[in-house]
Amino acid sequence: MLRIGAGADRDHLPFTFRFVITPQHLDVLRDDVGRYLLADYVVRRLCERTHGERTPNKKKVRRLLDRVLLGPEPEVDAWFRSDETGMRDLAAAGADPALLQEGRVLAALRHQA
Repeated sequence: MLRIGAGADRDHLPFTFRFVITPQHLDVLRDDVGRYLLADYVVRRLCERTHGERTPNKKKVRRLLDRVLLGPEPEVDAWFRSDETGMRDLAAAGADPALLQEGRVLAALRHQA
C-alpha cells in the first residue's frame, strides 16, 4: 500500500490517499531514490488536482506508477522532459539543474539524495 498526503480540505486538514502497489513497485521504491522522488511528485500532483475528491482515478495512478517505476530510464526521462512545469518544480526542490537541463531527470533526482 502506498500512502500519500496531498492537499487539504477547507479546514486545512490534509487528505491522505492510498493506492495498492505491486511487489515490483515496492522493490523500485526501496532501491531507486530518483524513481521514488519522481513517483512521489507525479502522484502527489495528481492527488492535489482532485480538488476535494477523495480519490483520483486509481487506474491513472497505476499507469503513472508503472511508467515512472517500471519504465526504461530513457523513456521516463523523455516523458517527464515534456512537462516544463514539473522540471521547474524539481529544480526548485533540489534536483541538479545541470542534469535536468540535459534531460536526465532521474539522474538529477538521484544527485539530490
